[in-house]
Amino acid sequence: MPTQFGVTGPDAAPIVSQLGTQAAGVAAYAFLNQTLYAEVAAYQTANGAWSFLSQGTKNADQVKLQGTNPYVRLALSHDWGPHSAMVGVMAMNANIYPDNLNPSGPTIHYRDRGVDAQYQHLLDPHAATIQLSYISEAIDNGDATGMASNPNNRLRQLRIKGSYVYRARFGSGISYFRTTGTSDTNLYPDAASNPDTRGWIPEVFWTPVQYLRVGAQYFNFKRYHGSAANYDGAGRNPSGNNTLFVYVWGAY
Repeated sequence: MPTQFGVTGPDAAPIVSQLGTQAAGVAAYAFLNQTLYAEVAAYQTANGAWSFLSQGTKNADQVKLQGTNPYVRLALSHDWGPHSAMVGVMAMNANIYPDNLNPSGPTIHYRDRGVDAQYQHLLDPHAATIQLSYISEAIDNGDATGMASNPNNRLRQLRIKGSYVYRARFGSGISYFRTTGTSDTNLYPDAASNPDTRGWIPEVFWTPVQYLRVGAQYFNFKRYHGSAANYDGAGRNPSGNNTLFVYVWGAY
């Protein structure tokens, strides 16, 4: 999958960004000469024999995929001295049932196409990273299922992040996120009927040992659901969704 940034926010997000804990798949990949990466995968809903992969997600909240859904990714990477760079492209087609609890009848067709890139400068004791991800999603057949008022919609998601780490222990970062797309009164019921949401996420963290990180992120919304103010028609501003997250991250 493309690089993930840990951005939270409104419901409007490309389907490829939502399937992490809801889908199970089989993939084949190759990495040639430490330069060319290629991956082909097929995904389905993580239920039945695969339900252990979606633990923690309520059945009513789980995306229900129809059959097998293809995903492909190609990326080029290059290392030279303390520098490392990567650029990649991805594509995923997914057919989703509109009613999670009744997976039958017509499906909504999602067609995600994306590009992502990363640059790192690693020269002890310093490490700097810049990441970018852009995904364009076509949403078709939503009106036939009753989920959308338009027969075709578009959603576009941009994420940019820069971070710095000193001695592999003390770090900070700043992220920018923006989601835009077609106005649709069914998909986006707020006053502007639009998914336009954007903002910034500053972050600080500390890694006392290699497998443990403690940090904080502040989600600062500048636009929310199509408006810079009074986005719900009841006086709520984007800043009403600003959130401070304090987290502990572990690996083993």
